[in-house]
Amino acid sequence: MITLRIKYADTTVNIQFPCTDNLLMAKLMELHATDHEGDPFFVEEVIEPRDLAPFFETQFVDLDEVNYLAKRMESFMDKEINQFFAASTLEGHSTVKDLINLTFSLERYTLIRDVTNLQKVGASHMLNKRGGMSTEEYKSPKMAEIGKELLGSGKGIPTDYGLVFINEENPFNELYKGTTFPEYYYKNAYATVYLEKGDECECIYLPEDETAIPKALRRLGCKSLDECFIHLEMSELDDSVIEGIFRSILDGEGLYRLNRFANRIEDCDDVRKLAAVMKYAEAEDSESFFQLARGIDHFIFIPDVTESEAVGRLWIERIDELTYSPALEDYIDFTTYGEDMIDAHEGRFIESYGLVCMKENMELSDVLENNGIGGMNL
Repeated sequence: MITLRIKYADTTVNIQFPCTDNLLMAKLMELHATDHEGDPFFVEEVIEPRDLAPFFETQFVDLDEVNYLAKRMESFMDKEINQFFAASTLEGHSTVKDLINLTFSLERYTLIRDVTNLQKVGASHMLNKRGGMSTEEYKSPKMAEIGKELLGSGKGIPTDYGLVFINEENPFNELYKGTTFPEYYYKNAYATVYLEKGDECECIYLPEDETAIPKALRRLGCKSLDECFIHLEMSELDDSVIEGIFRSILDGEGLYRLNRFANRIEDCDDVRKLAAVMKYAEAEDSESFFQLARGIDHFIFIPDVTESEAVGRLWIERIDELTYSPALEDYIDFTTYGEDMIDAHEGRFIESYGLVCMKENMELSDVLENNGIGGMNL
């Protein structure tokens, strides 16, 4: 986490990064500086980590850059944090842009904090350069030879964090050019929308704060989405029905509407149930998609059932929550009971999903027409 005290005019506010775009906007409102979103802001103090003070303190910084850097750093383990700060002292890095690119270049720098175990020194060095190795390789006696050779090279540079060796064969990766942010999955996302203009690309990870979209356009140098080539890739949602809905909304009503839908379904505990309900309702327009997502609790979903007997058994156990003696097993007509429940609740088997039906005293038309189920406008 990065915490900065930001000053604007005569007002100061502490901001913890990483944060959402909405929270960052709220902090700018506290500073009375929303008209200057995207401008550099003055860092009065680096509260944590103090290791960043030489780069940020009494400097003007782009807050979105700091936020992206904090997202990258939050994924680091303790070893990588020390490696990052050690490397940052070596090559004259002075901007947030440099530090962002350093997060993509840690394999260029081997940090050794304990020189007493040659096998571990060699293994750590090779693991850092390669990015991975097998357990057998890591424990190999050859690693002690590599460690001895590394320490004997005289190329170690003392820092407050340990000895740093620069691996010249691994380049410093300048993925961030100071405009658009490199693709980075900081959070789980249902889908990624790529906004492209020329050689530049910005990613919107759905669901996202709506303010993230105009920020991405600004970094692309675009005034509207019409100036971009837009394409969608599904991420966490591996479901053809939901993917079809996402593409339909994006193509028909645009990114802002799709983002609202993604935020809506984030509240759904079971996306597979949502997909089954969409097929059950044979929804084809975005308004129906929204109403079904909002009214998902008015549906019963029994996954992976294909015949009435299984429905009867599961309905007793899960829906009616009834108990019965195993001795009565042969006397219960589960098939007839299942058929009755399916008929009474407008049930239908949905291929590849299971059974979908309505809860007591509800009809599909009630949900689609938003009759008496409350909620927000979307």
